[in-house]
Amino acid sequence: MKVNRRRVFPPALVLTLLVMVILTWVGRPLTTLAAPNGIISYEFAGSVLRAKEILISWGEAGRVHAAFSLGLDFLFILAYMTSIGLACTWAGEVLRGRGWPLGSLGTPFAWAVCLAGVLDGIENVGLTTMLLGTLSSPWPQLAAACAAGKFLLIALALLYAAIGDWLGYLAIGNLFCRTL
Repeated sequence: MKVNRRRVFPPALVLTLLVMVILTWVGRPLTTLAAPNGIISYEFAGSVLRAKEILISWGEAGRVHAAFSLGLDFLFILAYMTSIGLACTWAGEVLRGRGWPLGSLGTPFAWAVCLAGVLDGIENVGLTTMLLGTLSSPWPQLAAACAAGKFLLIALALLYAAIGDWLGYLAIGNLFCRTL
């Protein structure tokens, strides 16, 4: 079944951006000396000792914010997988239409974003497990490895989508100039 990107992409993008803003707002109290990057510091703690330092710095109120943030992140995962995945397939079509050899990578990048979402989900399970009191290995190491993979895959997919979008606008601009 083919998805009508023009109907699905805009609401998915709006939802992605809206949840991102909410997560940023909810995560503000999580920025401490022990966690200068808030929840991202926690994602990359990498050790039981470092995760413990971060959790102590948050206190009970911060832990409530972290729990809400981790729960809301599951909605964010679905939203960004949809919007970035569709952007990658769209970019692939634009690049193929322009004769670029990288045009065939749109669908694999969309699948890579799905893998990033799976990694994000595993990461969230590890972070939540620690947040609820099981502060032991392998949770911090697993969360950090999943976070690194997730961010790498998302960054590559966004770069690919941006290249396709940029070339798409050039194509639209050329078409517009020809009609004048």
